[in-house]
Amino acid sequence: MSELYTPPFLIIGGLLAWLTLYFLGFKKTMWPEFILGIAIFFLALIIQQPIQQLPLLGLGITSNQDVVARGTLFTIETAIWLGVVAGLAQEGMKYLLVRKKSLKAALFVGLGFGIIEVVFLVVAGIITAASIGRPLEAPLGFALLSLFERYFAVLFHVATTIFLAYAYTSGFGKQGLASMVALHALIDSIAAYYQLTQSSVAMYMVEALFAIVAILLIYYTIPKIKHQKIEKREEVLW
Repeated sequence: MSELYTPPFLIIGGLLAWLTLYFLGFKKTMWPEFILGIAIFFLALIIQQPIQQLPLLGLGITSNQDVVARGTLFTIETAIWLGVVAGLAQEGMKYLLVRKKSLKAALFVGLGFGIIEVVFLVVAGIITAASIGRPLEAPLGFALLSLFERYFAVLFHVATTIFLAYAYTSGFGKQGLASMVALHALIDSIAAYYQLTQSSVAMYMVEALFAIVAILLIYYTIPKIKHQKIEKREEVLW
């Protein structure tokens, strides 16, 4: 099977998600909100990384192998810990900074968040590979899987951000936040388990779950934006 350089596939996945939103009618990017999404990503990362890693370092764990060596139960607990912290940090920061924004503005905040995550993963992957002398090539199937994963990941971030803004304006902000944290934590916990163990079952589970959740959330949230536009027009008319 041919070997391919994988970073371009991550970038293509992110750009295809952006293109999907373009064809759904969001042709004019709201750049201030897009930049806010980038800022939220880094703010969440600043909070997330120390909380995730410090307890593990305190236990003398410095690698995935150290986690796996402590047994299946500890590996599962670590994966859940990493997923829950990621969900709380990312969705919590989104909620704090988008809850009072319009749903369309929230869409572009989520897009900025998702796109900068793609860039971050590409840069981090290149740096890591260069530092340990590991090639970035992968089989065609894996490269395509990384493309689809980033496509749905960007749409997931877009949809969850819209949902958080919608939940707040509709009076169930805390419940909405809790549901998005739980959903994000579930997906990231399975992803973390895959990263720790390289389990192919976990990999396919997380990719399938990402796709299903992203599609359902986009299907639910995009019409809310259009409905909000209609409501605002009616307010102006009357």
